[in-house]
Amino acid sequence: VKAATSRSDFSVYDLRCRKTCIYLCVGPNDLEVIAPLIRLFFQQVVSILQRSLPRRGETYEVLFLLDEFKHLGKL
Repeated sequence: VKAATSRSDFSVYDLRCRKTCIYLCVGPNDLEVIAPLIRLFFQQVVSILQRSLPRRGETYEVLFLLDEFKHLGKL
């Protein structure tokens, strides 16, 4: 987990400034183990985006589409 999360090639703020798609693909056998990290990711993204209103130039709305949402547990 440490190695996989040690760097990132996007900023959450990019979601408002550039057309961006993020795909998280997890196999059904791995979902129970990975679900806490997925929950943390979504909680952090929502928290960061709610801190301020979009600024000039941040023209894109953010849409989350989640399949198998109930298997992630409580967000």
